[in-house]
Amino acid sequence: MRLLTSFILLVLLFGQSPSGEDVQQLTARAVRENRPNLCEKAKKRCYESDFETSSISADTNRFLCYREYAFAKNDSSICEKIQGESGTGHSYRDVCFEHYAREKKDISACEKLNSKDRTNTILYATCIESVQGLRGNYLLDDCLKIRDLREPYTFAKCIAGVAKQTKDLPLCARMFSQSTVIDPWGHTLLQRCLLQAEIPK
Repeated sequence: MRLLTSFILLVLLFGQSPSGEDVQQLTARAVRENRPNLCEKAKKRCYESDFETSSISADTNRFLCYREYAFAKNDSSICEKIQGESGTGHSYRDVCFEHYAREKKDISACEKLNSKDRTNTILYATCIESVQGLRGNYLLDDCLKIRDLREPYTFAKCIAGVAKQTKDLPLCARMFSQSTVIDPWGHTLLQRCLLQAEIPK
């Protein structure tokens, strides 16, 4: 959720138009000229509102340019070009792949995430589950990819999506009847799965 909030702010700022060639203009030129490396020219920009002046770093602007270029060209490999770390503990490269996966409803982009550490396993699990939700088509095999990533709530949500879609009511029980994990509201994973699948108890 923190990742989403951070990037909503970036999207809002991305729409602003400061003087000179802003990120939107630079991206449009990069796409038009088929030159993604133009994104390297992105600079730090300042934005003024009625209440404050804020800025977006050059690294973030480069990320935004490459990301939008990848979207425009339907080419997730552009994400490999992005250097630097976002303020959320993820590399800009991985955030780009995750955004691309959601934008294009392309689960194969999730597979390009580096899952070396705990933070990235969260990003990967969320990517796999959310892309299936966005495309409105849950597949059990895709959900099983995140089974052992220590992200039980995301896994339960994914399985609930499969159970609801396939009307396979016993699926939640088959997956979670042995689980002892309790969520913050006092639900077992089985109860959580049933609630999210909207299956009556």
